[in-house]
Amino acid sequence: MLRVSFIFLLLIFPVVVFSYPKQVNDLYVELYSSSVSPSKNDNLSKMIAEVMQMKGSDIEQATYINIAEEFKVRTDGDKNKDKKSKLKSLELVLSETETLKAFENRNQDPIRAAEYMTSRANLYISAINYSSVFGVPSLANKAEKLYDNALLLSPNSFITLFSSAISISFKPSFVGGGVKIAMPLFLRAVENAKLDYEKFMIYIWLSQVFFEMDDMSSYSEYLGMATLIYPNSFLLEVARELNGDKDTLFDQ
Repeated sequence: MLRVSFIFLLLIFPVVVFSYPKQVNDLYVELYSSSVSPSKNDNLSKMIAEVMQMKGSDIEQATYINIAEEFKVRTDGDKNKDKKSKLKSLELVLSETETLKAFENRNQDPIRAAEYMTSRANLYISAINYSSVFGVPSLANKAEKLYDNALLLSPNSFITLFSSAISISFKPSFVGGGVKIAMPLFLRAVENAKLDYEKFMIYIWLSQVFFEMDDMSSYSEYLGMATLIYPNSFLLEVARELNGDKDTLFDQ
C-alpha cells in the first residue's frame, strides 16, 4: 500500500532532482578536492560547523544536521576510540530527527522529503563505523529502505543513487550485495552526475568497482577522469596506494 502511495505521488508531482545549498556543495568539494586528510583538515571542520547551524524549515534543518553529523564521522581520525559513546551520539541525533516523519511531508514537498530520507540513510551507514558486527544488518537495512523510498520520490537524485550503490557494494553477496548487484545504480549515478564533485565521486568509485572486476581498461579510464577533476585529492592518493597493493577503497 505504501509503495502504491509513492507511485501515486509521482503521478502528481513532476520529477525534480533536489539540489543542495551552496554550503553543503562546498563541503563536498572540500572533502574530495583537498590534498589534506579529512581528519586533519581544519577548513573542513569549520565548514561542517557552519552546515550544522544552517537555517530552514524543520525538515531542511534536520537534513543539514544529518549531513553535518555524517561528515563529522568522515573526519574522525580514530574510529576505534570511544565507539560506544560515538554510536550513542549518532543514535540520539537519529532519534531526535525521527519525529519529523518525512513520509508525512511528501505531499507538501516530496523533494525535501527525499533529501531528508537520504541524509538520514547516510547517517545510518555512518553509524556502522561504530557499531558491533551484530548491529550492522539492522543499520544497513534501515538505510536501504530509506534509499529506496527516496528514489521513488526523486528517482534521478545523484546522491541517493550513489549512496545506495555504495551501500549495496559493501553488503556481502549472500545477502544480495556486491559491486555487480550495485552496477545499475552506479551507472544511473553517472548519468545524473552534474557537478564536478559528483562526477569525481562516481568516477573514482567506479574505478574501484572495475578494479575489483579485473576490468583494467575501464579502471584506468575512470581513474583518469577522476584525476582530471581533482588531481590532488587525498582520496585519489589513497585509492592509488590501495590499488598498488592489489586492494581497493572497498577494503578500507
